[in-house]
Amino acid sequence: MRRLIAGLVFGAIGFAAAAAQASWEDQLSLQMMQDENCEVTYITQVIERDLPEGKFIQALVGCADKRTFIAYRDKDLRRFKITVCKQDERAC
Repeated sequence: MRRLIAGLVFGAIGFAAAAAQASWEDQLSLQMMQDENCEVTYITQVIERDLPEGKFIQALVGCADKRTFIAYRDKDLRRFKITVCKQDERAC
């Protein structure tokens, strides 16, 4: 019985973490479409850090038209700051 309860608790925690991740990814995809007319095909090189003022998130974003961007935000409720990747940038 304890294993069942522990499994349910850890399952709920994992689900909550997955829902939070999906939330910022959905927000980023929507902002990419609005700001850059980018249909997001992938999000990679994700960095997430918990800070006192909220979660820092940085990611490399790829569009259907082959453009790539670096997006980041340093507080939970802020919009992402988005910069286009240039061909010679190592991060891209």
